[in-house]
Amino acid sequence: MSKIKMRAMSLLVVMVMVFGMCTPAFAANGKVNVTFADNSTTTLVNTNDIVLHEIGATDVDSVTVSDGTNTDTYTDFSKTISQTLAGGTRYQLLVVTAKDGTRALHFKLQNTLNDTINIAVKSKDVVYTAHANSGAYGQNNNCGGLGTCTMTGSAETTIPGGGVYEVTFTPNNGQEISKLNLRVGAADGTGKIVDAVSGTTTVEGQTFAVHANADGTINVRAGKVVNNLYITALTRDESKYFDLDVSTDGHSSADVTHESIREGSTKTVTFTPSKGYTVTELNITDGSSTGTLVLNANSVRVNGKTYSVTRKLDGTTILTVPAMNANVSVKAVAASDVHFVQVETAAHVGCVRYGMNYVKDGSSFEFYYTPEKETYIQSITLESESLGRRTFLVNDNNIVWAETGEWYYNNGNWFNGTYWEQNPWNNTRIYFDSFGQLHVYFAHLAESVKVSITARTTSHTVTVRNDAGIRVDNTAYTVADGNAFTMKFYPTAANTKVRYLTINYGSASANVDLNRNGSVRIGNALWSYNTATDGTVTLNASTITDSATITASSTGIQSNGRWITTSPDAHSTITHTNENPYFWNDAVTVRITAANGYSLSNISFQLGTQVVNVKPVESSFVLNGKTYSVNWASTDDCSVYFPVVPGYLTITSTTIADKPTTPTNPSTPSSDYYHPAYMVGVGNGMFAPNDALTRAEAVTLLNRAILRMGDNMTDSYKTMGYFADINGHWSAGAVNYSGSMGYLSVLAAPGAAFRPNAPIPRAEYLALLCVCSGVDVSATDTASLYTDLPAAHWAAKYINYATAQGWVNGTGNNQFQPDRSVTRAEICRMTNHILGRTADPSAVAAEGPTFNDVPVTHWAYNDIFEASHAHYAQTANGYETWKVA
Repeated sequence: MSKIKMRAMSLLVVMVMVFGMCTPAFAANGKVNVTFADNSTTTLVNTNDIVLHEIGATDVDSVTVSDGTNTDTYTDFSKTISQTLAGGTRYQLLVVTAKDGTRALHFKLQNTLNDTINIAVKSKDVVYTAHANSGAYGQNNNCGGLGTCTMTGSAETTIPGGGVYEVTFTPNNGQEISKLNLRVGAADGTGKIVDAVSGTTTVEGQTFAVHANADGTINVRAGKVVNNLYITALTRDESKYFDLDVSTDGHSSADVTHESIREGSTKTVTFTPSKGYTVTELNITDGSSTGTLVLNANSVRVNGKTYSVTRKLDGTTILTVPAMNANVSVKAVAASDVHFVQVETAAHVGCVRYGMNYVKDGSSFEFYYTPEKETYIQSITLESESLGRRTFLVNDNNIVWAETGEWYYNNGNWFNGTYWEQNPWNNTRIYFDSFGQLHVYFAHLAESVKVSITARTTSHTVTVRNDAGIRVDNTAYTVADGNAFTMKFYPTAANTKVRYLTINYGSASANVDLNRNGSVRIGNALWSYNTATDGTVTLNASTITDSATITASSTGIQSNGRWITTSPDAHSTITHTNENPYFWNDAVTVRITAANGYSLSNISFQLGTQVVNVKPVESSFVLNGKTYSVNWASTDDCSVYFPVVPGYLTITSTTIADKPTTPTNPSTPSSDYYHPAYMVGVGNGMFAPNDALTRAEAVTLLNRAILRMGDNMTDSYKTMGYFADINGHWSAGAVNYSGSMGYLSVLAAPGAAFRPNAPIPRAEYLALLCVCSGVDVSATDTASLYTDLPAAHWAAKYINYATAQGWVNGTGNNQFQPDRSVTRAEICRMTNHILGRTADPSAVAAEGPTFNDVPVTHWAYNDIFEASHAHYAQTANGYETWKVA
């Protein structure tokens, strides 16, 4: 039995977790006597799981287990220890990490307790190191290094386990501390980036208390240190501050009277009126501009900015002050004889009193809802401070009180036999008139009221708009609620292409580029689109539950024309993305491949009278004054990317038969298969193997590894703005390119937020991999292969396909964990396995470690090495022989 030393701490109390105490299989015929590290003792009978020691402030030195016959002393807990005693009792000793990151040594019974067991725990002291530094936010993976703050103490401080560490950061002139990066265990260990504001946060069982001081300094205190600490203060350029001053007329109070607000920041102010009062006006001064927000308005523009307000039925008024760039003052005015009726409606139901309405105390107020044709009101809800909510269901002009099921109004008869309902609403009447309009009448309003409805339309209108280059069968469709919808768009001429669709569906919308077939989810409907060889576009919606407007636009060929003609010889093939004709803003990737047993000998590109010949493995050529890159996968496979088709382009390819040869160490790379480097470090010689792979990193690596699109080949897409949050991001070129080509339809809709810095889950990565690889999963069975992957899961077909291909396996216990993120190290192993790539052992040994945080002993060292080094390789018997690219 292997034995090592582990850390321990004194337990002041016995910590016992009971699993299935009533399960007969674990009925006690013995007992467990425990002596903890602090010499406290206990005897346990009906328990299967005993916490022997919390690891952190101290470490476990040893655990001795005796049954009276045999005595075993353990010091190595790096693996689970399993043992069987003389009486047949089986047990395990193992370290368990809780959800909050705390670790503890457990003793777990595996069957019936048949022995008297004596356990003695010994602990030892431990020393940790606290590291503190500073740097600019967003640089060096937010791990500091630029020294943008001064700090108390030294950069490294030794702390005894269970001790206290404290550091205060003072920003340099012109800087302010905006974030803190708090990590434990290692510099690239588990951590959190938190705002530099007062509060507490816990990382892997270590609690940090942060105090933000008025002078801009930040104090960080770690009480009861249980691990190595890494604390980085992250700064940005110092902001300007503006004054926010708030006052009232004495009949209300505000939660803010004066505050200095950072430039560009927003602020909410809550006004609470005195009993019997309502806040009726907010007089706002922003810089030199003034405006008044009155009771029947929800917003007002002052100094070019929108001030908005939310009102509650108890009279509370919440004002949102927009991004401040000048001093602001607000004064609230309240009145005692005014209430409001907040009227809300639903789609396809009109109401002239929609919004906020003034009503004098004790006055009557009436309004009505007018449903559009084929729309009916389902329910109406009345809400006030004194009565709470009352919901009435509407069925064939009959109104039923939902809480009691009683008829409130039924064909002109009130359920209590009177014309008015006598209740604290001060005589309320709800009724339909002869025109089908639903009326709400308050006879003597004594408080503020909110009225809302729900409605449903039995059918919906799909309106179609098209330009002169497109023909459609109809410009308006009526679709029954919940039904699917399909239509077609036809180009009117051979030199016309149906290029873009704008779909407005309910309150959501999306822009669709028809350069590639795909789908986009808008609201609750999945819209798919497909372009046939004759240019006809078919649009399908899975379900229609709201009105839609579809605008189709076309593009025509310019007078000089943009067309690709291919002329391969008998042993080669030339393909290109998208289809003729091409337009001024169409990008295209041309791929030239040779048949088995042949290699490409020459590729010519002709534009007008200019002809350029490309030989293997020339990396670029100049055509019409522009340089184009050639990406060689091997001498029988290459591709060329054209950001814009330059005109009438003719491409010709010729081949030669391969000579039979099996070189083990070729002198030139021309006959080898090119493996691009698809992963790079994060800076300062680090790879961050344990960091979660982000969506941006996933798209970029698949661009490089699968699509063979080097970073320079996607540079022209950086400003395309295909997604709402990608402009200016380091991955903009790769993401915009992949989005425009339709590869990212499984991740986000055009124009939506892409969330490039969010971790990518296993399901999303496999779906993206399948799409980029061009595989068709439509025929894949969705029957569940894993217990946590139901057939209805959106990515079931992708995951089942990848499993069938042997690309991936589950995570154990017949689970796949589709929503779990993957680390950068894990993705190297997965991608290499899928691509059949392995590192050349000779190259690995000769090169040595590439990254400071990936030693040769790291479990993914070879995979990371393979993924981060470009090379030409020949593969035999599952091993690669490299030549550096």
